[in-house]
Amino acid sequence: MALPESILVSALGALTDCILLRNEGLLPEAVARLDEIPESIRRLPPFLLERASLLASMFRYEESLADFRTLCETAPGEEYVQFRDDVRDRAIRHFTDALVAAPDDVNSRLRRANVYLLGCAHGNALADYEAILRHHPCHRDALTNRACVLVALDRLEEARECYEKLVKQGPGDPTQWYNLGNVLKATHHLDGAVEAYQRAIWLQPEFAEAQLELAHCLLAAGHFTSGWRQFEWRWKTAQLRPHYLDSAAPAWRGQHDLDGKTILLWAEQGFGDTLQFARFVPQVAERAASVILRIPSPLLSLLQPADDRVTIIDDRSPLPTHDCHCPLMSLPLALGLAAPPPACAYLTSSPGRRERWSSWLGPRKTRRIGIVWAGRRSCQNPANPTRDIPLETLRPLLRIDAEFICLQKEITPPDATILDRLPKAFPVRCSGNELAGFADTAALIDQLDLVVSVDSAVAHLAGALGKPCWLILRHSGEWRWPLNRSDSPWYPSLRVFRQHKAGEWNEVIHDVVSSLNCPMPLDLA
Repeated sequence: MALPESILVSALGALTDCILLRNEGLLPEAVARLDEIPESIRRLPPFLLERASLLASMFRYEESLADFRTLCETAPGEEYVQFRDDVRDRAIRHFTDALVAAPDDVNSRLRRANVYLLGCAHGNALADYEAILRHHPCHRDALTNRACVLVALDRLEEARECYEKLVKQGPGDPTQWYNLGNVLKATHHLDGAVEAYQRAIWLQPEFAEAQLELAHCLLAAGHFTSGWRQFEWRWKTAQLRPHYLDSAAPAWRGQHDLDGKTILLWAEQGFGDTLQFARFVPQVAERAASVILRIPSPLLSLLQPADDRVTIIDDRSPLPTHDCHCPLMSLPLALGLAAPPPACAYLTSSPGRRERWSSWLGPRKTRRIGIVWAGRRSCQNPANPTRDIPLETLRPLLRIDAEFICLQKEITPPDATILDRLPKAFPVRCSGNELAGFADTAALIDQLDLVVSVDSAVAHLAGALGKPCWLILRHSGEWRWPLNRSDSPWYPSLRVFRQHKAGEWNEVIHDVVSSLNCPMPLDLA
């Protein structure tokens, strides 16, 4: 989105003032000048880098590293990662030196632990927090951050104990009730989670994150009418509020008919969310004069509509004229759906692409299984440790009599090394850069007998195509994969294999291998 010239000029003037103040040694004044800039501009790389560097010079390392984390997430670049790592190492040396001089300095130990936590050095962070708690068992910051580390390590029951202590110590703290709700939800105690979120909301009615997690609980429990309504709170959360569509047209949530209207439907979150909720576009097309569907470019060729009332555009394109708009994940609310629609396949792949991938695969010798062990990755965010499966853990699966096809584009160097070292009797074929987009992935999936995937966009794609898909799900799961059932209300061909215990993949992989070894046809998956 283009910024108004006057705002951009003002922001650049503030950045110039900031640099002058820094050069004069007036660091707090320089940070204060930057903080006057609107948040949407302050999150741009030059401003974030300047602020993070200033904060580090003022020994405000935690704030500096938080800014560097945002910078690395929004602006790929090894130089930013190097800056961040330099600040982290400098901070650790600073606090370590302080502890050598004064081993009982609780503040230095706490701040070093916080730096370790920001750098994802969870073991070191945990050791420091626990050292504090041995002498100060009620230290609130150490207890809170110890719980954060335990959550990151998937040690959720221990984290729950921390949060229960915290709400007992301070029952008027809505944040700790929210944190308790999160671990209760992740450990499948939905009733307790709802109670914790409601307590947080009672204390702070505009607590958008707690409101949203309450929505997730309602949806997970099958209370769709109230769940979809509650789900609208997502647009008030810090994570999603900046990403709401900047449109002068009114939002549509089903409050009026669409006769003679042009409506803009827009993708709001990940590829998987877009694929899951694209099923509702035809229902909107039946009501409106025309529909514009705005989605990420990798999905363009896959979702090209057959209906001439629907126009599809890239999410980087200028907004065309429209009478109203609606994010895709608000369509169940707008359409008044009290339950997921009847599960059915609703996407198809291109015959030409299917032919090309059939030629790439060559003659069939055995059953063909696509695999995905990790979602989208980047050099700044290498893995989602609770969702992704270490490739080494999949070895028992790869020994099955089958031809395995890698369906993920990004393969890290360590994973590539593992693939190269697999025995020749158990190869995994990788398509590499030949998967140009989701249309290619769909065509390749259509040549396979089964897809085995973590909770990723590829799992949604296989389900939308009606292809048998076995979803390997972390223990905590997500609202769209209901507890206590192995099928999916969203996709008829999907079967869920959930972790028995948080963080433990071996048992669930054993379940998948056992099912593959059963003499059952794959189309019954």
